[in-house]
Amino acid sequence: MRLVATATFQASFPSDSELFGPEGSYLALKIEKHLRTAFPVVEAFDNWRDCGWCIPCGIGGLRLWVRFARYLPGEAWQLFVEPVGLPGILGKLLGRRSPPHVAAVRQLALEVDRVLQNESRISVVAWALDPRRDAVPDPAFLPWPEEATA
Repeated sequence: MRLVATATFQASFPSDSELFGPEGSYLALKIEKHLRTAFPVVEAFDNWRDCGWCIPCGIGGLRLWVRFARYLPGEAWQLFVEPVGLPGILGKLLGRRSPPHVAAVRQLALEVDRVLQNESRISVVAWALDPRRDAVPDPAFLPWPEEATA
């Protein structure tokens, strides 16, 4: 099963007249710069489906990404930290298995949270692994599952 750490937050970002794309390039650049100090493989942020931004990176041989976009009118945003390229149903039927990725998702979520907590334009940060459960203000307090392959 693919693990996704989700953060919601309130924010208002300045517009960037140099970039064509959705709002939030200000935060995408901040996250990318911070991740480059924490991990050896971080790609340039890119437009994600014309509604938000994506920052791909690698941790321990795994590909992950941080994606975020405004999700309601006003200042509500949602951010996802998740692995990329894990086998789907067909791949699993053919014997492919997901590599252990809980530790990498957790490590990436903790680093992204540092950016969110230190940005004065962001408030009311809440993290969850399951949208049906209560969110917490810090990803370190999430009920991270035991590492297993699926």
